[in-house]
Formats: sequence, C-alpha cells, structure tokens
Amino acid sequence: MDRPIDPGTRRNQAFRKAAWVLLGFGALVLGSYLFRRLLTPSLSLQQVRTSVVRRGPIHAGIQASGTVLPQTEHIITSPLDTRVTGLRKKPGEAVRAGEPILDLDLGDARLELDKLTENISLKRKQREQKALESEHRRIEADAAVALKKVELEGLEAVATRKQTLLDNGLISQGEWLEAHLDVKKARIELKQRERSLSQVLAEAVAAHQAIDLEISVLQKERQRQEGLLELATARADHDGVITQIVEKEGTSVTKGQELARIADLDAFRVEAGLSDLYTQRLNPGQSVQIRVGDRQLTGTLSQVLPTIENGAARVTITLDEPRQPDLHANQRVDVLIVTGSREEALVVDNGPFLNGSGTTDVFVLRDGQARRTAVEIGLVGFDLVEIVSGLQDGETIITSDMRRFAHMEHLPLQ
Repeated sequence: MDRPIDPGTRRNQAFRKAAWVLLGFGALVLGSYLFRRLLTPSLSLQQVRTSVVRRGPIHAGIQASGTVLPQTEHIITSPLDTRVTGLRKKPGEAVRAGEPILDLDLGDARLELDKLTENISLKRKQREQKALESEHRRIEADAAVALKKVELEGLEAVATRKQTLLDNGLISQGEWLEAHLDVKKARIELKQRERSLSQVLAEAVAAHQAIDLEISVLQKERQRQEGLLELATARADHDGVITQIVEKEGTSVTKGQELARIADLDAFRVEAGLSDLYTQRLNPGQSVQIRVGDRQLTGTLSQVLPTIENGAARVTITLDEPRQPDLHANQRVDVLIVTGSREEALVVDNGPFLNGSGTTDVFVLRDGQARRTAVEIGLVGFDLVEIVSGLQDGETIITSDMRRFAHMEHLPLQ
C-alpha cells in the first residue's frame, strides 16, 4: 500500500524545480547578453589614441628618409706619383690642423730636388763664364774704338796740313783728295766699331738675362719640389675627424689621387633619398623640415643630385642652424620637403588611421559611441592632417588603426 508523501517533501521538490527553472532562465539571459556582446564589440578609450579637431597652420609635402652628414669634407690629395710608406691615423680618429696623417715615399722627389739644385749651380757657373767672355769682348771692342779714334785724329791732322799745302800750291789736288778720303774711311770704320761695341754690350745683357731666366725657372721648380717634399708627409689642413684614408701601407698613388678625407663635425647637412617620381616637384630653395627624435629642425633644399639609382633620387639639404649638439654623422632623420602650406586650416593629429589623401573613414566620438564617418583629407604633414570636410571644429576622432572595425557603423564606448 502506497504511503502518502509528506507535505514538507512536496514543498522541497517544488522549490528545487523552481530554482532550476530560474537558473536556466538566468543562464539563457546571460548567454544571450554575451552573444550580443560578441556580435557587437565595444571599444575602450584607454586602448586607442584620440585627437581633437582644431584650427591651425599646416605644412605638407614629400616625406623622405635622410642621413646626417658633415657639412664640409676636406680632401687631401697626393702631391706626386709615389707610394704610401706609413699610416699615422685611422678612420674615425680626430686630428688637429697641421697634424700628420700619413707618410709618402720621398726617394724620387729628393733625387729630383738634388738634380734641380745641381742644374741651378751649373747655370750660375755658366753665367759667370758668360760674364767673363762678355767682358773680354767688351774690352777688345772698346780698345778697337779707342785705337780707331786715335787713327782718325792722325788722319784729320794730315788732312789739315795738306789743305794748307794745297792752298799754298805745294801739293796737287789728288794728294789733298786722298788725305780727305782717308779721314772719311776712318770715320766710317769708327762708327762700325762703336756699333760693334754696342752689340757686344747688348749681347752680354741678353745672354745674362737668358741665363737669369733659366735660373729663375729652375729655382721656382726647386721651390715647388721642396713644397712637394713638405707635403709628402700629408697633414690635416683643419681640425676634424678622419672619415676616409688609404687602406694600407705600400699603396701606389698618382699625383692628385685622394689620400684621405677630413670632416668638420661641428656643422652638418642632410642628404635624403626619395622616389624619382617626385623629382618634378623638387626645386632648390624649397623649405624643409627635419625631425630628429622629438625635435624638429628647419632647412632649405640646396641641390637635387642628377644621378638616379634603382629608381631613387638624392637631395642635399642645408640646415638653417647647422651646428646642433645633438646631431652626429650618419644619424638617421625624417625629412619633409614642403610643397604646400596653409596658415589657417581644420587639422587633427596624424596617426595610423590615415590611409592617404582623398576620402577616408574615421571614427568620431559622438553620443557615447564611436561613429564611422567619411572625411576628406587635404594636406598631410609630419604631425598634422588637414580635414577638408566631414568634421567640425572641436570634435574628437580616433587616430589609432581601426581597420579591424571597418565593417562597423558605430562602436559602443566603455
């Protein structure tokens, strides 16, 4: 026979059934909520970067990667054909003006100097010999002139006596004429000997001048050779740092060949590379912005190098203030060659949200949500982006990369 169920037991069973029903309903509600959360992701502002739309100036242009280089490099060249006999400095070492950096073989240069000295000595002896010969010829010519003058005086005296005798009828006209012809002949011979004397003196002067000129040329050549010997120990012409030098001792070098480069590391310039597609937009004199870490420097585009390698062009930039304590050789910097600017524009901070110029989608913070909005991008600079349309002054946008939410119209904010 069945026993009746205790009323307390029935109440417990009913309570357990109700509890299970409530638990199942709660689980269903929670699952539905979590499922909806998965389908509709939210966004935490602590995980993204934002920027407020505002008005201000913007400078835009061509961005490139640059390298800091010494503003000036001095090239030391070989003064003669020789070989390197010793290296006193290595690349990267500092040098002072006048300090030797390498040695060159002086053997042939010294032989040439000795030869020049010997030739100068021979020319001086030749000049002395010529002077003696010229003096001897001058004395002979001078004596000949003097003798001819004496002879002329005698003939003139004879002619005078014969004139007297002719006047007295003591001699014939022929004898008188003969005496006068002898005088004329002697005068002509005297003029010839005087001209010979002048020629001897002129030849002596010309010979001396020719030899003096040869000696002067040899002396200048010797001075030049002495200068080459002085330069044979290649010295720094200013304070700086060795950036290049011949690699090893014994290297043969020709006259004018580069031996070393010395850079002035107190002042710098920037050389940048960019696609050759931009060269038509580049002109010397354009303003340039250079980013060094957190600092921004200014400069001017000074040269567009004519050579293009692997589709890349090179430009040289002169800094407005080339002496910067935080710059060093071969330092990498970011470069912006300014091609356009506005003094009053609607701008936001640059960031990964940007996919280029033209129209792009951004997420704007509105009514507790991040709403996807199409905006038109104008000028793009280092730090700022111009907003042509789609946003208002004072609005806030997300500047982080939001491509994973590109399919969402809006995102709830946490």
